[in-house]
Amino acid sequence: MGAPAHCRYCGHEIAFATLLPSGKSVPLDVSPDPELGIYHRTFLTSPGGRRTSTVTQLSGHDLTEARERARRYPADRGARLWVPHFATCSARRPHPTETNR
Repeated sequence: MGAPAHCRYCGHEIAFATLLPSGKSVPLDVSPDPELGIYHRTFLTSPGGRRTSTVTQLSGHDLTEARERARRYPADRGARLWVPHFATCSARRPHPTETNR
């Protein structure tokens, strides 16, 4: 992973990961959060030393179990849950479905 990126709307530091299986790039908050996190993140290092990360979105029972594990074992890096930055961005624009409420 290269230099830290910053959100173009709020300026906070973010990191990017590849969402599996779609391959889309997802902006993440740089700190995990067991309450808001919905992504399980895996870090990979290529033979050349380049470090990347992938995320898998969790939901339902899988998300509930992952949150319980993240709370119970906060030092376990494999149990951490990551937050999509758009969920916490202070400058985010409302989604079109939110404006109809």
